[in-house]
Amino acid sequence: MMRMLVDNLPACAVALFDSNLRIVRAGGELLERWGFHHDEVEGRLLREMFPPSKAAWLSGLVSKVMAGETIRAEYPQEQMHLHVVAKPTNDGGVILMRDIRDVADAQAQRFTQELRSTEARKDGEINLLKNQMAERILHEFRNPLASVASSAELLHLYFETMPEDRRREHIDRIAHEVHRLSSVLDDILAIMK
Repeated sequence: MMRMLVDNLPACAVALFDSNLRIVRAGGELLERWGFHHDEVEGRLLREMFPPSKAAWLSGLVSKVMAGETIRAEYPQEQMHLHVVAKPTNDGGVILMRDIRDVADAQAQRFTQELRSTEARKDGEINLLKNQMAERILHEFRNPLASVASSAELLHLYFETMPEDRRREHIDRIAHEVHRLSSVLDDILAIMK
């Protein structure tokens, strides 16, 4: 069980201690990060493994565990953020310490990546909508302009010989298409506000 914890929990230290508070088994990446090998730790008293400034904390933790309590606590520090779980066993206890700063950093990094991915997807959707809108606008302008150009060219070429009613028809078509273009422009300006 101890080996499974040590092998599967990154940035952790595990210590199994007896009723005399002597470390029976120890291991973990965090233990090595602190400069210890399990051979150097096993057989030593728990209090020997912590600086004197942590003696009160350790004493309180161990007395609760020896009384049968399971302790869960977090201790943010400058170099790491420790999550500590201490549980009683039949003849002592076990302490699991894990630096969750790396976990929090990984979660923050994953969140940032998800946010960037969402933003990229939304940017793609926005670009697609912009392209569709640009195509629609071009279509809305191209057809009326073609009609205006054709009527204007016919008037220019055949004004003198064209019957009055046909001239009026082309002039009305030009006026109608100009009003239609003006309406399309007003719609575009309203959307852009």
